[in-house]
Amino acid sequence: MYETPLTALVLSGGGARAAYQVGVLRALARIRREALGPMARLSNPFGVICGTSAGAINAAALAANADRFEASVEVLAKVWQNFGTEQVYRSDSLGVIRSGAQWLTMMSVGWSSPAGAAPSRDRCWTTRPWHSCCSAWCRWSGCR
Repeated sequence: MYETPLTALVLSGGGARAAYQVGVLRALARIRREALGPMARLSNPFGVICGTSAGAINAAALAANADRFEASVEVLAKVWQNFGTEQVYRSDSLGVIRSGAQWLTMMSVGWSSPAGAAPSRDRCWTTRPWHSCCSAWCRWSGCR
């Protein structure tokens, strides 16, 4: 089916592990550049890229920028070097107090809700900051 073997990149979950993955990806990009020359910067060596949890974040960024492998690895490196919880969920004092109050309210009424009503996505934490952060550095039109 393929002229050359198809290589897959599978990235596991875990926040710190995902940051370490970027270090390994940077080393792979450097090794490829030394072995293949300048053209290695453009092509993606992985025919399949997938991940779980934080690894899926890295996988999505690599897939979205598949035509610029080395550049996407460097963008990921910058993201993880400057990463904070405020980029994933609202962790300021007001947000934590609000979340705690919602949990106390839900526990006191036993998570009761009208039959068939779906719980709110924002009951505990809102991940809206993550959506903004991810959209700033991930080129989704590059995914296929």
